[in-house]
Amino acid sequence: MAGQQWAILFGTLTHTEVSFNVRASVTYTSLRYLLSAPILAVFMGLVSTASAQAPGGDAERPPTDDERPGGSREASHDALLDEPESPPLPTMPARILATVGGGFSYRFVLDPNFAQGRFAPGFVDLTGAYVFAGAGTWRHAVALTLSTNVSGDGNPNIGVNPLEQYTLVPSYMAYLRFNDDWIVTVRAGLSLTTAFNVQADKSIGFALAAQLQYMFTAGAGVFVQAGTDLFFGTAWSTHPMASFGAGVVVDYEVLP
Repeated sequence: MAGQQWAILFGTLTHTEVSFNVRASVTYTSLRYLLSAPILAVFMGLVSTASAQAPGGDAERPPTDDERPGGSREASHDALLDEPESPPLPTMPARILATVGGGFSYRFVLDPNFAQGRFAPGFVDLTGAYVFAGAGTWRHAVALTLSTNVSGDGNPNIGVNPLEQYTLVPSYMAYLRFNDDWIVTVRAGLSLTTAFNVQADKSIGFALAAQLQYMFTAGAGVFVQAGTDLFFGTAWSTHPMASFGAGVVVDYEVLP
């Protein structure tokens, strides 16, 4: 009986000691957090102030689109749309061109019936062109070319003598002026040929030619050219050729 009383008394004291220790631990922990909270708040305030005053901090960073007041992003977009466009290119006046040159042609196909050689007769040609007023590098023009042979071709019975064959070529011309010195022209047209010989031969065909011009002055220069021609002969026989030439050019600007 006495042993049970001592056991109960010891258990009561132990429970009392444990409860006291738990309450003491909780009280100490709460007191520690209560004391550390003001210190932590002061430290965070100092860090925030130093970050705001540092170079490149939030105080100097411009606001982003998401941080701007309502309508700021739309205003910035409208400002970009309202920026002035580049002024249009000035309209250049019309021009009148004249070229005089000569060259030779190479035949791709030979017709034995006409006693043709691989090289066609040498030629001289005269071209006049009108370049329409316009802006930009590429301008439109119309041209007319007249050419004749300076040497004979074929045998005396069915061939042609010098200056007996003439070709007239009305064409469209692209005029590309890259600067004051260099000009490129490209012509495409229909060729009409007639020969003032015994047979009075006539033929039609197509012509394509390109010129590279270099201007020594505002109105005079030289050129080299290359082209291709396709002529239809008797019974619609085809005569493809390539031509090469050079000459001088006169360029006159038509002022308003």
